[in-house]
Amino acid sequence: EDSDLKMGISHTFNSLTNNTFMVMQDGIYNIDYDFDVEDTSAGASDIDTAARLILINGTEIPGSIFETDITRQGTEVELSHDFLMEALAGQQFTLQFIATDEDVQISTHGTFGVSPESATVVMFKIANLP
Repeated sequence: EDSDLKMGISHTFNSLTNNTFMVMQDGIYNIDYDFDVEDTSAGASDIDTAARLILINGTEIPGSIFETDITRQGTEVELSHDFLMEALAGQQFTLQFIATDEDVQISTHGTFGVSPESATVVMFKIANLP
């Protein structure tokens, strides 16, 4: 990770499970997340899957949730969503992935590197708070 690219956002990659971010400045942020999930179960599927941003205290950030269905076994679907978020300096939040079946996982498209999972989170501060 390049610190110039993370201006105003704190995220230290120290393990494959670190999905916590912190904003360093008050403002309105445009957040975009994107990842693929797949059903690896042996049987037929009709699974709900979703993602959302939540504050560290467990509060869902309004407008952040996006849900889709996996209707066939072995199918891969994309969860992609962008929204605006008002944040105060020091607020921490995390990206949460949820599914109604334990056989749903984030897809892996890469074969190289420490973390080949195909998930991205992009954040831009677009305005100051009044």
